[in-house]
Order: sequence, then structure tokens, then C-alpha cells
Amino acid sequence: MEVTKKERDSLEDEIATKGRELHKMNYEQVIPTDQVDIVDKKLNVPTNAKELSDLMLDFRQYLGLYPDIITFMRERSVILLLT
Repeated sequence: MEVTKKERDSLEDEIATKGRELHKMNYEQVIPTDQVDIVDKKLNVPTNAKELSDLMLDFRQYLGLYPDIITFMRERSVILLLT
């Protein structure tokens, strides 16, 4: 009986760990360093991957606050398709 409880507890811990890993994989934003370099040059202000990742997460979580950015991105997508 004790062995079964330990095995169950171990499996529950493993499931919880895998759930956390899956959540992290789904919501963590990976930003290539070459893209950070491009942003730095265009903004003329140093940034870092953590800051950009936080901004992207904020954008995803509070999408309603950024209609102007969505409009800009749509316009840019159309321009890129036409070229």
C-alpha cells in the first residue's frame, strides 16, 4: 500500500512538472539576438531580449490596448505581400 502511494505521488509530481514545462514552452517568447540588434539600431536605444519578451507577452495578454499596433502590422503585411 505504501509503495503504491509513493508511486502515485511520484507520478503526480512528474505530471505537475511536465505541465509547468509545457506552459513555459507555450508562453515563453524566444527572441533571436540578431533581431534585438536590429531593434537597437532602429530605435537607437539599447534593449534586451527580456524586455522585448515582456513587451510581446504584454501585447498578447492585453491585445485590446494595442489597436494601433495591429493596424500598423496589418498594413506592413499587405506591403510585404505586394513586394
